[in-house]
Amino acid sequence: MPLTDLVVRKAMSKDKPFRLADGNGLALLVHPNGSKYWQFEARDWCYAVRKILANGVDPSLARKVTKAAKLESAGNSFEAVALEWFAKQMTVCSRIVATTCRRACGLNTFPATRP
Repeated sequence: MPLTDLVVRKAMSKDKPFRLADGNGLALLVHPNGSKYWQFEARDWCYAVRKILANGVDPSLARKVTKAAKLESAGNSFEAVALEWFAKQMTVCSRIVATTCRRACGLNTFPATRP
């Protein structure tokens, strides 16, 4: 329920700072010295998290999946950069050395190519 003008004016200070919620991420913070400050939380973020929770999905997991998808689509993963480097090395060093190096990285560092 939104705070009324009367409630805001009559909010008296206490020993510790306290908050009066106005709803949808807006709150009045009342300090012991009597000062009052409006705090605005990220409403868009709150709405997004509530929507994700309503669908039965963990917001932390959803954020991690989104971040991983962005990295993969950007092509800036370690594997993509390493494969580009290997392609350049094929022209500089012997084919056997480049293939051995690529195989070692594939077995030890590239999670998608592990056996």
